Amino acid sequence: MPNPKEIDGEDLKLRELGFDPNAPALEAVRKLRELRGNPAVSDLAIAGALGAIADPAAAAMLAEMEAEAGGTLRRAVRRSIYRLRQRGIELPADRAPKPAPAQKLSAP
Repeated sequence: MPNPKEIDGEDLKLRELGFDPNAPALEAVRKLRELRGNPAVSDLAIAGALGAIADPAAAAMLAEMEAEAGGTLRRAVRRSIYRLRQRGIELPADRAPKPAPAQKLSAP
């Protein structure tokens, strides 16, 4: 367990509100889902916490967050998705971002 001095303020708020990073993955994701929208904790902190949970449920929640995120939150969500992919966890197939269609080149 990390030293409490090493835990940033947002992570500390998550813990104070009942999030346990050492809990089973589904329980941890369920708690983060409950905390989402709580004014006491930011979505950035939730996205960061999800990136540390190596479970498809965390990837699914990040995909949901990415669909409605913009700016800084979107970058944090994508960073967490990248961290999960490094650990072998992929986004659900129905939620994975679709590649942009190729543009048709016109003849000169």
